[in-house]
Amino acid sequence: MKEKFFYIDFIKVISCIAVMLFHLDMHSFYADNNAPLFFGLKFLGMNVGDIAVSLFIISSGFGLGLSAKENFSLTSYIRKRFLAIYPSYWLTYAVVALLFILLSKPIGEGVPAIKFLLTIIGLDGLFLYKFPTYYLVGEWYTGYMLITYIFFPFLFLYGLKKPLLSFLLLIGLVVSLHIKYGAIFEMWEPINPLMRLPEFFFGICFAQNIRKDKLLRGILTVVALAILVNTSILLDKIPYHFVLIMVGISFFIIISSVFDINFIPKYMRELFSQLSRYSFLAFLVHHQILLLFYSAFDVAHSNNFVKFSILITVITLSFFYGYLVYPLVNYITEKLNNLLFYRKKESYG
Repeated sequence: MKEKFFYIDFIKVISCIAVMLFHLDMHSFYADNNAPLFFGLKFLGMNVGDIAVSLFIISSGFGLGLSAKENFSLTSYIRKRFLAIYPSYWLTYAVVALLFILLSKPIGEGVPAIKFLLTIIGLDGLFLYKFPTYYLVGEWYTGYMLITYIFFPFLFLYGLKKPLLSFLLLIGLVVSLHIKYGAIFEMWEPINPLMRLPEFFFGICFAQNIRKDKLLRGILTVVALAILVNTSILLDKIPYHFVLIMVGISFFIIISSVFDINFIPKYMRELFSQLSRYSFLAFLVHHQILLLFYSAFDVAHSNNFVKFSILITVITLSFFYGYLVYPLVNYITEKLNNLLFYRKKESYG
């Protein structure tokens, strides 16, 4: 039976909601830099969306680190990652594309047809910084995560042999790239898979080693609290990207410590377990639901009650969408598995 951790379900759901909250305020800010924001774009001096994505990244590393076995099979790993991402992504893209057609909204107007290949493989959102694509769903994060998955086998098979040294080497890599970043990359630092490897690897290490060591977790929790209390000082001394790594890891450590307890009510565990199951689908579709409100009326200058109502509606509709299509995603996943891989039905999350 697959081991479940309440704090991972909690992090997935809360991070997904935090991204929705961030996008609500982000579009208000884009519409008018002086528009009142419901929550604000920053928390502890950090971009709210950045913190949420950092938690997503660490949770993803945790999930892979927890499910991977000593007799690691690369073909099985590729199959599971393919089936965990693409059925949900392709189905949601098709649903949103159909909505665009019904509303007579253009999709990739003027974009060469060859670039639809980026959409098929889920990289269209990641490359929006470079050129227009047929992007509709998934943000940059979906493409980012697909690329990050490439690094997992190496990190699992070799990095875990000396986890502390490997983590420090990854930090060294990120520092080196940061120093010359503008000369090497055009991509914004936080969306570059190489620049987020420390968080991803920390999630793997937490699943494999740290979660079992109560003393180490206690020490890390104290350090994490100290980091969060002193975030403003760190931002004055250290580049933003490195503070982001520390803050994301710190939030993960603290949340895992607070919620790694046995007296979480059963109904709460079941609720977050279900919502977590739909979180990726909710994440994929939420932005287009939010944009429907922004296209209908002046959300940016609406009062907080209206914005709160919109946020609750977007959250509800996004997770309800996940609930509705989840059985269909499972059906497509099973059919693709039988068609492409000829394997028995497994868990692909």
